[in-house]
Amino acid sequence: MASELSFAVTEEPCVSVIIPHRDDVAGLARTLAALARLAPESPAFEVIVVDNGSRDAAAVRAVAGPARLVHCAQIGAGPARNAGVAVARGRRLAFLDCDCEPAADWLRAAPEAPVVGGPVRVGLLDQGVRPPTAAAGFDLLFGFDSERSFRRDGLLLTGNLMVEAAVFAAVGPFRTGVSEDLDWCRRAAAMGFAPRLEAGLAVRHRAIDDEARLLARWRRVAREMWLTDRDAGRPVVASLWYQAKVALSPLVHQFRVLWHPALAGTGGRFRLAVGALLWRVRWARVAAVFSLVGRGSGRSIPLG
Repeated sequence: MASELSFAVTEEPCVSVIIPHRDDVAGLARTLAALARLAPESPAFEVIVVDNGSRDAAAVRAVAGPARLVHCAQIGAGPARNAGVAVARGRRLAFLDCDCEPAADWLRAAPEAPVVGGPVRVGLLDQGVRPPTAAAGFDLLFGFDSERSFRRDGLLLTGNLMVEAAVFAAVGPFRTGVSEDLDWCRRAAAMGFAPRLEAGLAVRHRAIDDEARLLARWRRVAREMWLTDRDAGRPVVASLWYQAKVALSPLVHQFRVLWHPALAGTGGRFRLAVGALLWRVRWARVAAVFSLVGRGSGRSIPLG
């Protein structure tokens, strides 16, 4: 299928929008369509899609359309973003995930700041067309809490992050094997580039509706957070205490499943399914961490 997208391509873009992608052509198409709808008053931008080993390369090329398509053989969103930075021409870098859709004023409303990001808001896919899955219900309630993550850890999600290119060069690339957005934000803050969260820069993320994908994502997040803590020198006992809280957290978060207005009209059976999945996800996270503990994984992670 040929792309019908149209971007105002310029030889000197102010912003380079970098999108890592792997095997989510439908999500990529929605993201690129949203970028094509950005306000005409937006700063000049280029779109760089970094394909990370998708199985259907022809489909990716067709959907990418006028975007610059580059390839990254090293699997991982961090290496893919680094590959996009390597060819970017803008003085600002805007990182966007391939399942996130910005509003029309996303670039126009962005403040001139060294490091700034916006919330990621979760919405249901095909709402009103087909019933949501338990995985989608879980992702709707627990997928992202951008404001809490920023208050607690100073974290800006790389799914919606804008950085001056000179600042990125000074801080260095994303690292592999760790929680790359948290690790990068900590390094930026340590160098005096304090991350800033802007509520007006929110993007929409389509809820994951497949349980296997959901579990794989949270296992990966748990492993990366464990290795990030080890690399930062956090005491192991503190990390283990956190895992204990994760294991028991469904006892409290069940009330959120039962009463949250986002699940209004879904019925008791659906809420019970989401509650059961809550236990499976949290225990899968703990199991993923203890698999690392069993292998003695506590090494420092190199730049890459």
